[in-house]
Amino acid sequence: MPTQRSYLNQASTLRTQYESLQKNQGTSPATNMKLLHHLAAIYKQLGQYKKSNYFLNILEEICYVYHPYSPRHLHVQSLIIMNENKVIQEKINTKKNKERTKEKQKRATEINNNKLKNGKKNGKKSENKDELEKEV
Repeated sequence: MPTQRSYLNQASTLRTQYESLQKNQGTSPATNMKLLHHLAAIYKQLGQYKKSNYFLNILEEICYVYHPYSPRHLHVQSLIIMNENKVIQEKINTKKNKERTKEKQKRATEINNNKLKNGKKNGKKSENKDELEKEV
C-alpha cells in the first residue's frame, strides 16, 4: 500500500507535468482532464480537500466547455460537492476540538488549583501526625 510520501511524490510529478502541458498549445483536453482527475484523486487520498477542489474546479471548467452535462461532467460536479462538504465538516470538527480542549484545560486547572489549596492544609505534616498518633 502506498505511503503518504509516495502520494506526495506522485502529486508533485503530476503537477509539474500538468503545468508543462499547460504551456503547450496543442495539448488535448482529454489529456488535461486525465491529469486533473488523477491529481484530484491523489490529493483526496492525502486528505487535502482544498487542493483537490482546486483541480476539480479546473476539470469542471474543461468538462463544461467540451462535454457539457455529460456523465463525466456530472460526476466531477458531485466530487466537488463531496469535497466541499468534507472541508466544511473539518472546519466544524476543528472548532469542536478547540472547544473541548479549552474545557479540558479549564477543568484541569481547577482540579490542580483545588489540589494545591487542599495540599497546603492536609499536607505531609498531617499524615505524620496521624502516624505518630497510631504509634502512641
